[in-house]
Amino acid sequence: MATYILTAAQLNNRILNSFVITAASSVPTVSDSNAQAFLNAAVITDVTQANAVNTLVIGLKADGLWTNMQALYPFVGGTATQHKYNLKDPRDLNVAYRLTFFGGWTHNSNGATGNGINTQADTNYNGFTYGQLGVYNRGGSAVFGAQYNYQLVPEEDYPLYGTPQIYSVINSNSGYSYFTNTGPQNFGYEFQGRINSTGTNLNLGLLSLSGTDSITILYRNGIQNVAATPYENTSPAPNIWLGSCNAEFSGWSYAPDLRIYGDSQLAFGFITTSNLNSNQNTNLYNRVQTFQTALSRQV
Repeated sequence: MATYILTAAQLNNRILNSFVITAASSVPTVSDSNAQAFLNAAVITDVTQANAVNTLVIGLKADGLWTNMQALYPFVGGTATQHKYNLKDPRDLNVAYRLTFFGGWTHNSNGATGNGINTQADTNYNGFTYGQLGVYNRGGSAVFGAQYNYQLVPEEDYPLYGTPQIYSVINSNSGYSYFTNTGPQNFGYEFQGRINSTGTNLNLGLLSLSGTDSITILYRNGIQNVAATPYENTSPAPNIWLGSCNAEFSGWSYAPDLRIYGDSQLAFGFITTSNLNSNQNTNLYNRVQTFQTALSRQV
């Protein structure tokens, strides 16, 4: 019988080849199941980002805000594919309100940045009635709101095109804002005015709109800032978009499909199913600011 002598290297190779080694998952494990589902869907491998998302979800639940949320866009991961997922329902489906990006967005770890020319993100949320819509803006003009085809109402009812039920433009230099209400049967008042704050960069931070049949409110960093009384009319339920919206800036103009695009860097977005009260808006801002601070992108 022949005798074979193996070197140490050959013996090691034989031993290693006898095992099937399965690579460990690159997605960190966190304590909250909803956060984990999102991390798995978006394939978030960064531990800091994973922990920030987990802390955010736990905090929103502790404050009773989680159930109010229809969509949450944390913009983590750094790519369009990762930024599209809805934290509240991270299925890769339009009915789960995943974002669909159009135009020349720039995606990185700080969020998604529009170019002010053709960038918009469809939330695929149709049928918005009452609720609140907001974004966390790190720079540039924040534009967010509704989009649908304009419809001319009979002249005897006022010669108007139907405007979105909710939209806002926050100019980066002056804090100048345009917005309408969110009521399902309101035409909306094209409110134009400066944010009631002093200083610079009034467009930065958490900006959101809420409203009823009688009032529309702009919140900045969790604090009620500007309010307006809407007109009433009937308008169809629109899709909600981030980074763009339809608007008629020139009063009773007939300019159809006038669309505005923002150049802001969006680091968070949300849609609620009901209007938040003052305490809830403050709590939401605190949770979002903690989230942004953990990612070193707070403003």
